[in-house]
Formats: sequence, structure tokens, C-alpha cells
Amino acid sequence: MIEKLRLERFKNFQDAELILGPFTLLVGSNASGKSNLREAFRFLHGMARGDRLTSVWRGIRGGGREIAFCGASTFALAVDFTIKDEQAERKATYRIEIDPGIDGKESRVLSERLTFWAPEEAIFTSTMPVKDDPDSLGFIVEYAGDRSQPYRGSNKYSLLSQVVSDVQISPQCRQIASRAISALGMMRFIDFHPEAMGMPSVPGQTTLGDKGENLSSIFQAICQKPEMKEALIQWFQALTPMTVTDLEFPVDESGRILLTSIEENGHKTSIDSFSDGTLRCLAMVAALLGPQPANFYFFEELELSIHPTCLHLPIQLIERQVIKRNIQVVGTTQSSQLIRLLNWRSWEYSSVTYRLPDRFDAQIQRIIDIPDAKRLMDKYNLARLHESGWLENTMYFLADEETED
Repeated sequence: MIEKLRLERFKNFQDAELILGPFTLLVGSNASGKSNLREAFRFLHGMARGDRLTSVWRGIRGGGREIAFCGASTFALAVDFTIKDEQAERKATYRIEIDPGIDGKESRVLSERLTFWAPEEAIFTSTMPVKDDPDSLGFIVEYAGDRSQPYRGSNKYSLLSQVVSDVQISPQCRQIASRAISALGMMRFIDFHPEAMGMPSVPGQTTLGDKGENLSSIFQAICQKPEMKEALIQWFQALTPMTVTDLEFPVDESGRILLTSIEENGHKTSIDSFSDGTLRCLAMVAALLGPQPANFYFFEELELSIHPTCLHLPIQLIERQVIKRNIQVVGTTQSSQLIRLLNWRSWEYSSVTYRLPDRFDAQIQRIIDIPDAKRLMDKYNLARLHESGWLENTMYFLADEETED
């Protein structure tokens, strides 16, 4: 479970933090920073997977040239999360600081640290850059008896990904690093592409692709359990006016399959003819009910292409599955109708992103921490506060009070 993300000079956040729960919903006006939070998680995901910095930039809008706040020379991200060592579950913090390499310079890792806390205990900590090697970064391991041994890693990759593969480092330390990588590396950022979702897929491919690939084969795997197949049929019936009574997976000449629905009158419709909204909903179903879910999903614009009367379906699915399968979902929305459907547990981890007038930096505020928010939410519902503009207006008002003080 990732509990907190801290952003320092990242995109339009100069200094901000996001508190996370099982399901974290982000609301806020356009250009207030919701998508930039997605980019922060994307960056951490790439670093944990061991991607080279220059590769990570390709997946982030604006690349390295626009990643630091207002042209700053560095940025840093940190996450608090829970991992297990040999004794018990412990809270940990991972922080990484980057020089994005503006003005023609090469990007590099400047500092990095993985730490247990309560009591505080460092796993590894970067030291000064290696003088005789501009592409290296020194670090020390301070866990399980490695305290006196200095190491050297490449500053073009995360030290976290290098620690886990260095056989000179103690197995205990590498195991902790591996668990940190699992917390950060098993994230998925689904960019729904109807063309990719409607393509035939190879049976047995049960990981949803970044564009929604393998949708048919994931549904075939889900349908191996009769009760799950019946649940999917009920989803089709609730989501569309189609009178779906069965699902089948015909095989083409290449051995690929294509999800096909069968209606009461025998009419068949293949997945490549489904509407965009139906496909988006089905992709969320595949991600959350499939046999190989990720630890963490980020879904942008949860309401997109879904009829307002059907919005309860993905919301109920998310709220149920994050608890049942112990996964995390972060979603963004502009829809008051969707917000109205949240249960009280989801309200607790809803946050608003906003920018104050005449300020370049964005801020993040957990909604229940806004003064008087809980009383008003009990009285009016969060959706009504959202559509009235109360969330942003309150933050502007509080900022004015602080200025006057």
C-alpha cells in the first residue's frame, strides 16, 4: 500500500503531497495537476523497473525538458509505503532526486535513499558523485551488516534497481529492495484505445496491455469460472440495452480469439463492434477481475464515454475490488454524478487539486481535511459541493486568510 506521494519541483507542483488510500479519487479544474500526478507515478514506476532515465522521459508529456517546476534544475519524488522484512510489516520511504539535464546536459540521478522508519533505519543511501567518473553515483548500504562497504552505481538508472541485482550486497538488503520494487514497479496506466481493445488476442495472455490489449483472452480466463461468467453477463445487461445471455470466444485462422456476445434472439456481436464506453468499462472489469491484477492502477476520467445511469457500475466494482484483492486505484473525474456515487470510505481519500490566482504552483488538499468539510459533506453531499465550486472557492478563501494573517 502506497500511503503518501510527495512532490518537490515536479511539473506544476513546487511542494505538495498526496495522501492515498485503497481508492483515491482526484477532482479539480482543468490544468490543475491531476494528470501530472499520473506522470509522477509513471516516473517512479519506470525507475523501479530499472529503465534508463532517457527511456522514462518518452512516457512523460514534455519529456525531461518540462518535468521540473518552472525550469528548476532538479526535482524530487518520495513515497511512503508498507513493505515486509523478515520480522514484520514496516513503514518505508523511498526518495529520489533527479537532474533532468536541461540546456543540453545529460539527465542523472543526484541522490536516492530507501529508509525504514519507527525506528528509523536506512537500507541504502547515496553519497557524493564519484569524482573520477561523471556517470557514477556512490552509495552505502546500511542494512544487515553492510554498513562499512561503499558501492558505486550508474547515475543513469535508479540505485534501487541496481541494489537488487548486485550480488555483493547482502541477500537481506536485496530482498528489501526487491519488495520496494514490487510496491512501485507493479503499477499500470491504462490508456484506453478502442482499436487495441477490439483486436483478437492469444489465449492465455492474461495481462491487460497499456492500451487495453488482450481484453478477449482475459475475459476468456475469467469465464472459466461459471459464477464469474454469469457476473459478466449481468454486467453486459446492466451496461447496455443488449439482451446478452451468453459469451463465446471464436478462434480465427491464426489461433486468436475474439470476445463475442450472444443475445436472446441469437444475434452475435463481436467486441470490435462494441461502443467506446462499453469497451472502457470492460477494460476496467478485465483489469480488476482478471487473474493477474497489478498492485496499483491509475485511471483518468473514469466517467468518459459512460452513460450517467451506468456510472455506478465501475465505481462499485472499484470500491469492492480494492478491498477484496488488496489493490490500489487512483482515478480522476470531473463528474459530480460520479462523485455522488462514492461510498464514505472513498470520500476519506478524495483530494482536490487546485491553483491559486496569481500562483504558478498547484496544490493538493484532502477534502475531509478542509475546515468544515465533513459537516457540509454530511449535509449536502460531496457532489453538490463539487458542482457548486465550493472546494476551489474554499481553498482560495483560506489562502486569502493566511495572506492577511
